[in-house]
Amino acid sequence: MAIPEAAGHCRALFYFLGSEHVVAGAFISLASAQFSGWMFWFVPMQAGTAEGSALVLFGAVGLAPHVGLMVEIGRKARRLVFIVVGVTVLGWGTFRRLTSGESLRPAEDEA
Repeated sequence: MAIPEAAGHCRALFYFLGSEHVVAGAFISLASAQFSGWMFWFVPMQAGTAEGSALVLFGAVGLAPHVGLMVEIGRKARRLVFIVVGVTVLGWGTFRRLTSGESLRPAEDEA
C-alpha cells in the first residue's frame, strides 16, 4: 500500500474519531504501525503489538492515546474484513468448480 493511500485511510479514521490533529496523527499512526511490524514480526498478525505501540507513541507526542488505539483497531478490523471477503470469494469459486464437475487442475496444452 502506497504511503499517500495509507495516510488517506488513517486520515479518514482520525476525522471520524474527532481528532484535531488529523494529518500529523495519520503519519504517526503509519510510523507506529511500521515500527511494530518490524520489531514484532514474529507475533502472529502482531496481536496487540500495533495497538500497544500506538498507545505509547501517541501519548509520548502529546496526542490522545485512545485515538491511536482506535485507529489501530480499525486498521486491523479492515484487514480482517478483506481477508474474510477474499477467502469467501476464492472458496465460492472453488465450490462452484467442484459442483459443476470441472477439474481444479489447469488444462495441459498438447502440442
